[in-house]
Amino acid sequence: MKIFFQKALPESFHIIIFIILAYPYLMEPLMKRCLYFAFIAMCLIGCKKKSGNTQDIDYSCDCSKYGKNIITMIIDHPLSLFPASNDRGNWGYMNSAGNMVINASFKDLNWFSHDLAVAWLESNSELKGGVISTDGTFAINAIFPQLGNYFSKEGLIRVGNSYQYWAYMNGNGGLITTYNYSEALDFYEGRAVVKYLNRYGAIDGNGTMVIPNNYTYLGIFSEGKAFAADFNGWLGYIGLNNDYIISPRYSATGIFVNGFAVVRDTVSPLFGFINSRGDYLVSPAFDDAGPFWEYLAAVKINNKWGFIDTLGNMAIQPQFDDILSGFCENLAGIEMGNLWGYADKTGNTVIQPQFKEIDVFYCGLAMVLFDDMHTG
Repeated sequence: MKIFFQKALPESFHIIIFIILAYPYLMEPLMKRCLYFAFIAMCLIGCKKKSGNTQDIDYSCDCSKYGKNIITMIIDHPLSLFPASNDRGNWGYMNSAGNMVINASFKDLNWFSHDLAVAWLESNSELKGGVISTDGTFAINAIFPQLGNYFSKEGLIRVGNSYQYWAYMNGNGGLITTYNYSEALDFYEGRAVVKYLNRYGAIDGNGTMVIPNNYTYLGIFSEGKAFAADFNGWLGYIGLNNDYIISPRYSATGIFVNGFAVVRDTVSPLFGFINSRGDYLVSPAFDDAGPFWEYLAAVKINNKWGFIDTLGNMAIQPQFDDILSGFCENLAGIEMGNLWGYADKTGNTVIQPQFKEIDVFYCGLAMVLFDDMHTG
């Protein structure tokens, strides 16, 4: 299992996220990694439809009612429009009933956020990215060599040039920064982490560097805090105003979710959970662990994965070979015997392991890949 997580390694610092909707996949088009995927249709909850053309349909999806999960963390204002390909390898969008509502005319696509989505066309054997609206027309022409995956609630998205430098663009195609950054992440809680002059800092929605580029690594902000590494290599947490809230004393750290963060200190090789003051709420006892998505956290003991609740009690006994990320829409992807399925919050396997690869549930649907390349 991989999560929003950081390990203190002298040679490099990377946010490691396994699931398809997260970094480093945030830095690349989604559908290149999802060829041959299709969707399992489940009972769709919270997604509304109206008659008429595409522009008149309300595709909003209330994912927040399940509690914070990887979808609500990554995609602000998600829509129930799902990328789908035809037999020629082109991509469009289908609705929750499996009907194509935006023609498959793109070489690659990402999820909709704030009624906009990144789409890619091929030009002179190169992919160029632009931004489409829910009727499938380009709101921003496909001229960019690199684009982020999602528009933030600030209405901004990362855009890269052919020299591998990044800037930030609004929904009208206007740049709010120049191409200053050798690395750039999406906006979270009004801050976007950037790498400038070989050090990490963060900008606000106006493009102002509000967190000075003083860090050897800086994570995304969640619940007002971001893990940060200073020059000694240990990790702590800073606030939105660049003040150290929790001093650097960890060899590995995760983002704060529902008041908890996964950490490994410099003494124990095991993982535990801390609060916003740095006090252990759940003592180090796990070989690995993930965030509290929907108030349950995946933990690894003796090479098996289970889940604990926010009191540290074992809610689902360790029994799975691997976990996709955690709970999304009351279901968690679980691996048993090299096949993937889904379990509910009681630990019951409600969709038997039968897939080669899976994705998290999103607006009532999840992408899966059968072992024999048969999709469904």
